[in-house]
Amino acid sequence: MRRLPATMVLLALSASTGCGDDTTAAGDSGSTSGGSTGAPTTGSIPVDPSTGAGSGTGESTAASSSSSDSTAGATTESTDTSGPGESSTSTGSSSEDSTGETTGLTACDAVGERVYMGDGCNFCDCTDAGLDNCTERACTPISDGCDYGGMSYAYAEQFDASDECNICVCAASGLACTRREDCDPDFDEGAILLESADDPCGPFDDFTGAWVMENLAPLERTGPLDYENAGPLYPETLVDTTMTVRVTFPEDGYIVCRIPSPGQEALDLEAVLEWQSEDGAFDEGQHTYVRRNYGGFLEAFTGVSALEPGELSGTYSPGCPDAGGVSIAPRWNDTGDAEAGLSKVCEVDIGLTVGQWAAPGMD
Repeated sequence: MRRLPATMVLLALSASTGCGDDTTAAGDSGSTSGGSTGAPTTGSIPVDPSTGAGSGTGESTAASSSSSDSTAGATTESTDTSGPGESSTSTGSSSEDSTGETTGLTACDAVGERVYMGDGCNFCDCTDAGLDNCTERACTPISDGCDYGGMSYAYAEQFDASDECNICVCAASGLACTRREDCDPDFDEGAILLESADDPCGPFDDFTGAWVMENLAPLERTGPLDYENAGPLYPETLVDTTMTVRVTFPEDGYIVCRIPSPGQEALDLEAVLEWQSEDGAFDEGQHTYVRRNYGGFLEAFTGVSALEPGELSGTYSPGCPDAGGVSIAPRWNDTGDAEAGLSKVCEVDIGLTVGQWAAPGMD
């Protein structure tokens, strides 16, 4: 088994989602059961530095929470023994947020956990009284979706393939469909939609959606955010602060395997990103994806899109005329180090740095 390189993995906000054909290697297939990936929301298996993979013998222990209090530094974890392709769900009555409105979610069972509300951008805190302090963001779609078979579909929406046997998804990087063994063996549309977090991408048994999620753990990170105050054009005026970045994988989120050519295998996983700075400048949540390349032929991805200033939930102001988008490009490496660059567009086509964020990996 080849060791996976210490390549940075980027969680990107895609500028567009086009459903199109993608060259995939033969022999890659998902399982024959189920229509969704059932990916766990968090992963907690530590990385074995000698192998570059999660410890254990292929089994995964998902953590139902791994949240840090940026003020007190406290960390609360709750272990879920579900397998990589399974997720435990909380049970109980619906809870009310701080405004007294019903969130529609069931009561939480791990105090201190940050709970994704399932709408693409909003989260709540799990407290002794149930779900509270819920955000009220207007979720901005990652893209306009894609067209397939004369129908329009939203980002991450799954639908029947043209053979009426496989299923497809409108992924961040294009169309992807399952390769079910009991369907037409000649069916080959788009990239490969994997049906289990344990299904490998390409010929490498260790390159799975579960591996990617495990190597991103912990998925909630707090670190310093240093603003760019010395820039020659439209510099920042904010005082350096801290920022928390969270990655959540929806329970039924897609896992897509793309193989442009042998040796360039890549996994795209549906994800939700939340980034909140302590100074209140950024309080954002976005439906997005995580991409990880196997061969390390790219250290990181660029071309990250942005929220328009009017779509930001925080108080940040670009501070420049004709302001365009504000973006974030977080990256993780295999040892858990995380970093992100924040940028803004001014005067239509001038890209400027807003700040840099970093959080060290696990000891």
